Amino acid sequence: MKYSVDINRLMCESVSQQRGKPRKEIAMSDLRKGYGTVESDGKTIHILQNPYITGDGYRSVGMTDEQIEEAGGLDEITLGVDHHYTIMWDIIKPDCEDESEACDWDNPAGVTLV
Repeated sequence: MKYSVDINRLMCESVSQQRGKPRKEIAMSDLRKGYGTVESDGKTIHILQNPYITGDGYRSVGMTDEQIEEAGGLDEITLGVDHHYTIMWDIIKPDCEDESEACDWDNPAGVTLV
């Protein structure tokens, strides 16, 4: 797998600010290209949202250009209906203050078609 991630675009709240808080729901209008790409099985997958913290890592949504087109564009995506990828990163520094150090952002732990 090949990864191209813009770490500055992946930043949201720091890890310490997010601990213990419920995950903010991501509005579909918040999905956009510009957070980087992941190459998996010969396909370029666009990271479409800031990764959000889960119990043991971070997750994000990704789609290929073809999936975005099939959904009718970014503004028409329905994650429960349209095929997409879940991109996951393991937390490697759980006590860090700077979220950019929490994960190895260049090496996701997994890319799964949903």
